[in-house]
Amino acid sequence: MTASTPPPSGDLGDGLARVVVCFRWRGVLARGDSPEARDALEALSARAEALGGRIVAWHAGSVAFDFAVDSLEDVVELVLGADAHGPVGGASAGVAEGEMESVVDAGPRVALGFGRGLARAMALARIARKGEVLVDPALSAVRSQELLTRGSRLGMLGRERVRGLRLDLRSPLRPRHLPHPASLLRPEWVGPPLVAELAPRTLTYVAAPKGGGGSRALEEIAGRHAQRPQLWIRPSVGEPLGALRHAFTRAREAIVDASEILPPELTATLDSLLDGEGLDLDSSEALLGGWLGGEGIAVVDDAERVDSDTLEALSAACERGGIALLSRVSVDGERAACFASLQSSTVRIPPLAPHHAARLAAACLGGALGEREAARWGKRGGGSPAGVVHAVADALESGLLIQDGETWIPRVSAGGRGRTERPSHWILRRLTLLDRAERDVLAAIAVLGGEVPMDAVTELSMRATGGAPPPHAVGGLARAGWLSVHAGLVVLSMDSVRQVLAEAMPEPTRARENRVAAAVIGERARPLCAVAAGVHSLLGGDVDRALPMLRRGAASARAAGLAVTADALDRFTETGEPALIAGRGLFGGAITERAGLQRSDVPPPGDPALSRVVITGAPERPMFGTEEPVTASRFVQAIRDGDHAAVSELASEVRAEGGEPHIAARLDGMASLARGEITEALEQLRDAKQLAQGLSPAYRSRAALALSVALAAAGRPQDALLEALESLARAREADDRQGEHACARFLARLCETVAAAEAAERWELVATATAPG
Repeated sequence: MTASTPPPSGDLGDGLARVVVCFRWRGVLARGDSPEARDALEALSARAEALGGRIVAWHAGSVAFDFAVDSLEDVVELVLGADAHGPVGGASAGVAEGEMESVVDAGPRVALGFGRGLARAMALARIARKGEVLVDPALSAVRSQELLTRGSRLGMLGRERVRGLRLDLRSPLRPRHLPHPASLLRPEWVGPPLVAELAPRTLTYVAAPKGGGGSRALEEIAGRHAQRPQLWIRPSVGEPLGALRHAFTRAREAIVDASEILPPELTATLDSLLDGEGLDLDSSEALLGGWLGGEGIAVVDDAERVDSDTLEALSAACERGGIALLSRVSVDGERAACFASLQSSTVRIPPLAPHHAARLAAACLGGALGEREAARWGKRGGGSPAGVVHAVADALESGLLIQDGETWIPRVSAGGRGRTERPSHWILRRLTLLDRAERDVLAAIAVLGGEVPMDAVTELSMRATGGAPPPHAVGGLARAGWLSVHAGLVVLSMDSVRQVLAEAMPEPTRARENRVAAAVIGERARPLCAVAAGVHSLLGGDVDRALPMLRRGAASARAAGLAVTADALDRFTETGEPALIAGRGLFGGAITERAGLQRSDVPPPGDPALSRVVITGAPERPMFGTEEPVTASRFVQAIRDGDHAAVSELASEVRAEGGEPHIAARLDGMASLARGEITEALEQLRDAKQLAQGLSPAYRSRAALALSVALAAAGRPQDALLEALESLARAREADDRQGEHACARFLARLCETVAAAEAAERWELVATATAPG
């Protein structure tokens, strides 16, 4: 019997999401009056009960059980039968998910009910063929790729079309925590021979596109000089000499006693570096020379993200101390200015040829991949080593490639067919297969720069998520090739992963993670950590908290002899120009488009002097361009007359006439500001700025300047300052001399209100130099 009609409402139980499995007998068992049918039902019921299932419906020719939604493995075990080849007795089966309403609760074995999950599972069982299991495409386990399927089946029940996915009876579940072959974690080098002499006092660039195998090429070249001392340098975020400190942290851990390599005076120098106190250029050079000697090699993986103080120390150690430098750069990336005087050569890594891509795909699995399959996955990687490696890893993790004896074969015949994809596509696919804790760990490492202390990852995860990452998280990620752990430092396997993680993170999440990182780093006792904490605050949009940290960090940098960096930090605290931070390589490749420019969650400083900078403090140019003369003229006149209704009417006209939405939003914002409605004005002007994104630099300049005026009126000087600086930068990009003049005048006025007289004078000079005529 089945509950085919809903019972009276008073008898209904609470609706709970359950997974329902329906079996429909075929052949002689379908009649239900034979001993075989009775035995089959009893055996199936006993197995279901042992696995945690309950009978929710039955009929002479069918029976249905329900399970908790997290009992996926139990469901699969039940439908595969005792021999793991399909439903018992050649039955057909359907699996669906949905809320169930209890009608008759007869104990742990029987709870008759009705609901969408039951109706859907019964329909799928009816259209399935003998020995076939159809699952609902809407099943959460299908959407998460936990259940693996092979094609689909479409049937008609009356006028209703019913579609189900055929469960793969051979490999029904996606493999979990599958250890990757060592050959996938570090594939053999595939490509043209790499020749580099690495003579003392020379610099060898390895130029490759992002994801183009540059890091692997560094390993290959360095491996051919394994007899020479080596020091690997990788980027860090925010800390002057941070890359050098991390490099020596790893190197120091690998030896028993540093005094075996360094004389006593340099041992003390090393301790100062490892304690985060910083070193002057001469001391850094001496330390590098003492550690590596005249024949040593410093390997710089991604020089474009390494802090300038580390690069300058490496340059000096190469030019004066005699070490060799091997440095990875992108094909079109900017070379460090401090390397310009060094004798250099370049090894260029070309895109993978199709036959090399196929060879790499096979090499990822130790050669245990057929020629045809290797060509398929090599093509899908798009001529990029990172693309091929992640495509093969995705195939293993998603169950698209399965092991058959000593070889790997496609689970379905079409496996590996499809269009070419960028590495980011495969990385994102792999990320969706990780659990939440694993993704949180990767996000923490990405925000912190890609190579960070394990305790910092743990602390960041705890503060961001409320709990420490589970023990399996880091180990599982290491086994899957996402990261490695050396000397207490966790390192992402590829910079492509860091970049994809950062770009995939929603902006508010990225900002929040950076603010948490700033709090974690700021509690460290190392002096130069103050700079890193300040930079992360800046990346998190918390300028007011960043500035005191950066001032403190500037003092520490100056005390250590890092005068150029100290000057840049001091100037930033006066002007708020992010290029000063970027120019010292302290952003470390982090996403900086909004660094310090989105501060809606930062409390206003409440400076009463700034509250006087209202709409009348706006520059003479009313933030319009010469292409809008009538609108500009009417706006100015309405503001002078105090006619706020006229401004609002003007905004309505712009919209009605199909004008630019960002101009109408800017008009609304300025009208609200003139009325003293600061909060509403800020919201409208932020919308206007967002609408101007992707438009010409001139439009973006005007939107940023309008927002700056409103922030000043709200008593938020630091926020207003950085928006005005962004406006100035966009005006210069647009070669808009009038806009540059207006920005400079406003910046001068802004500086006056906070008693920054010297800065105000400098901006007045800029305004004078850019005055029209």
